[in-house]
Amino acid sequence: MDYFVQKVFKAMAFMVIAFLLISCASYQTQVDQARRLMTSSNYDQALAELKPLADKEGKDQLVHVLDYALALQISKKYKESNKYFLLAEKLTDEKDFHSISKIASSVLVNQEMVQYKGDEYEKLLINTMLAVNFAALGELESSRVETKKSLQRLDLLISEGKSYHSKNPFVLYLNAIIWEANKDWDDAYIDYYSVYKLMPNFKPVQKDLIRLAKLSGRRSDHKKWINAFELSDASSEASSEVILIFQQGWGPRKRPSYNDQVVPMLRPVGSKFNRGALSVEGYPHIFTTTVFDVEQAAIKTLNGQLAPLIAKRIASIAAKKVLAGQMYKKDKGLGALTDVVLTLAERADLRQWSLLPETFQVARLNVKPGVHSIQVLGDDGSGLLSRVCDFDNIVISKNEKKFISCRSF
Repeated sequence: MDYFVQKVFKAMAFMVIAFLLISCASYQTQVDQARRLMTSSNYDQALAELKPLADKEGKDQLVHVLDYALALQISKKYKESNKYFLLAEKLTDEKDFHSISKIASSVLVNQEMVQYKGDEYEKLLINTMLAVNFAALGELESSRVETKKSLQRLDLLISEGKSYHSKNPFVLYLNAIIWEANKDWDDAYIDYYSVYKLMPNFKPVQKDLIRLAKLSGRRSDHKKWINAFELSDASSEASSEVILIFQQGWGPRKRPSYNDQVVPMLRPVGSKFNRGALSVEGYPHIFTTTVFDVEQAAIKTLNGQLAPLIAKRIASIAAKKVLAGQMYKKDKGLGALTDVVLTLAERADLRQWSLLPETFQVARLNVKPGVHSIQVLGDDGSGLLSRVCDFDNIVISKNEKKFISCRSF
């Protein structure tokens, strides 16, 4: 087989592969059924859909592991969820061993041929979700280890000049509650104050600052916050407490950009409920308050990374035109066909951690020690509340801070 015939053969083989890539289902299509099942609370069926994908090694494993791990968390299978989140953390840290030829071919076809390593905002949220799992399990020291990792990862990215990342006040707030549960008043006060600086309109932290200023012996700060917030002195007595972590709604979903169909963008997705309500039998319910907007942070982060994505787009167009031109010199028909196929094969990489929530919200309620029946209700703005999560026979000890986690769609 002479050189020219080999080139033609390789080109034809390449076009067949490109055609298959165009025809195969996108990531969004693959997980759409699982998302519908999660929305209708058919968690076991959704897990059955996602587990084979998460266990299959390959270039897409990380994205499926992330979805499966969060689906397990939503199903209250916290220990199994931890197992997969730890696997996700490992996969994001591993080196990419793809060959040079595969990376080069991804420039000619699309970025979906390259191993998915996770968007930066997704990597930051792995430790956050681990912290939620450990808190729900009552393992508060392990939860604090994960919040520390999350904060350190964020600080590292910002130190590298990636200023498009947003501080995560939810992680700081969770950290502060754990410090308070351990009676580390100074550390709790510092983290509550950090939350206040990031979110001065987050009203729950006002009472926290007053309470912890008193507990930590900061008399001048205690007086300052009482005057600033026009609130009465918050009780400094330790008490049993239910703390709801409410993950509200759907995070934004990747779609082709309006301006360039091969560059991804994140678009908001509608959600049924805009907030939750913590309802403990014998107590008035308390509405949740947003402490971190995942949707805004994700969109901001991806937009901050558009420059390298556009650069890859330009390089891809140039490489394809060169290849088509070379084929055209040998065979005009084959060259034209190559140009068409390569152009059609190019598309945006829409892989993402698709089960992320729109926001993290919290609600806190002091209760008497004992056994409690707890419900989490969803508020759609109509004035009617709908049941989202049930927690039966929850035992709360004296002075314990009991975390519960609930997700709405």
